[in-house]
Amino acid sequence: MAFQLASEIILNIGQLSQELLKSAQDFLPHSAWNTRNLLELWIWPKYCCAARENAWRFHEDCLRDSQGLTNSYVKMCELIGHSREMESELRARLATVARAKLGLDSIDAEYKRVAEAARTVGLQEWFVAYNQFLSKFVHPTAFFVVGMSAQPEQWRDMQVVFITMGCTFARECTTILEQTILNVPKV
Repeated sequence: MAFQLASEIILNIGQLSQELLKSAQDFLPHSAWNTRNLLELWIWPKYCCAARENAWRFHEDCLRDSQGLTNSYVKMCELIGHSREMESELRARLATVARAKLGLDSIDAEYKRVAEAARTVGLQEWFVAYNQFLSKFVHPTAFFVVGMSAQPEQWRDMQVVFITMGCTFARECTTILEQTILNVPKV
């Protein structure tokens, strides 16, 4: 599981890094979004590599995320008055996977939040500061809609800032993974 998780994280870093470079010529929020994702990908490997239980929790959170999606689907169906025919099938599949693959009797939708993981590994201040900054460009905040979007000449400078941040986060993440892989006992 550890190598599979590391492989998935590495693939995500590569994909996001490519997307970040492509988005340098694109709409500013795309660059901010990719950079923010790379920030989170710095947190998760550090969290997972800190303790086997953390890596297992992150792995289990895939099911918790799926449970959360199912819960959201049900709420959306209720809002539009649509039948929820797939609900029982989705819940049954999740329960089967939880028992068979992870040995869990039940799952909830309470996944580990990245802010909590950052606090666990001593990166809370980094996460809070950078996440808050990048969120101002990712979401349609007043700052972005009224301020930045009205000044496209400022975008180029911000693109450079986002690319630099994103590359830094990708480097930190790969360094953590490299150190962890080097410490795996040889068989």
